[in-house]
Amino acid sequence: MKDSNLFFLDSGAFTVKSKGLELPIQDYIDFIKAYDFELYANLDVIGKAGATMKNQKIMEAAGLTPIPTYHVGEDLKYLKHYLANYEYISIGGLVGMSSSDLIKELKKVFDLICDNKGRPKVKVHGFGITGFRLIKKFPWYSLDSNSPVMAAANGRIYLPKIIRGKFNHAAGRTFSVSDQGVHQTGTIGSYVGLPKQYKDRFQILFGELGFELGKIQNQPKRPTRKQRKEKEASQTQSIPLFSIVEEPEEDAGQTLANDWKERVRWNLHFWKFLENELPQYEFSNGEKFRTTLFSVTAATTILDVVKTLDPPPKILTSYAYLSPSETFINQIIEYKNQK
Repeated sequence: MKDSNLFFLDSGAFTVKSKGLELPIQDYIDFIKAYDFELYANLDVIGKAGATMKNQKIMEAAGLTPIPTYHVGEDLKYLKHYLANYEYISIGGLVGMSSSDLIKELKKVFDLICDNKGRPKVKVHGFGITGFRLIKKFPWYSLDSNSPVMAAANGRIYLPKIIRGKFNHAAGRTFSVSDQGVHQTGTIGSYVGLPKQYKDRFQILFGELGFELGKIQNQPKRPTRKQRKEKEASQTQSIPLFSIVEEPEEDAGQTLANDWKERVRWNLHFWKFLENELPQYEFSNGEKFRTTLFSVTAATTILDVVKTLDPPPKILTSYAYLSPSETFINQIIEYKNQK
């Protein structure tokens, strides 16, 4: 894959199936040709390996070179066929399985993909890889994830683990920072629960990268049931004659606490640091490579955030999301064609 390939087009088979939609293969073929996509997946049919392979042949007969897709759990003969005939394949069917089950299934897959030294014989893309454990466990050539965006939408940001005084992004995790969340002292997974020395380090890091944490509402530890009952019993139910309206605070600007877009920007920065920390792998022919991470971008609002980053991150979206929106298509084409 060339560095110039900022964009990966997926067919959107998972979206199509989950929403009960139809995706005519000729429409997908015409779309790829009309906009001159370079990196794109086959139109896979989840649960039907034979139909997926048939679509691969239809697209190739139309003059295209789609990346074939194998779904974990399918007959391994399909994987063997792709390994014997293609230099770049993709692995799907990873959504909805537990991490431990996924590792078992992927081990079977990579035992075929790799030689006896654990070196892959072809390039492998992983669709929908969300956990760091899966990212680090196997020698992916590329993978995509919607985790940076979904975490931000849920009020969370990725933070590296501090090991012997150094940031380790590959061991990182998400923490809640949204000013709309409940941050009670001692809550696991909330930024306010981190040790002060860690928060001091992260505050410096935020500033160095041009971010501001903002104000997180630190709420006291949740009272016990007995304490809540005692409080309820002591309160009167009288209606106040008037209420005090506090003056609104000054606008704090866009911060990680109050703006999901800032959290997306931060998480994509983290994803880039993570990519740089992943190990260097080796193909069976001795060629070295590192895993490339694509961030799933499913709407113009997310793309608007992505476009503010330098260098521009690599993104993936699906035909199922693109095809209904001419505006989204035009913005994606502009993004993928930038120098």
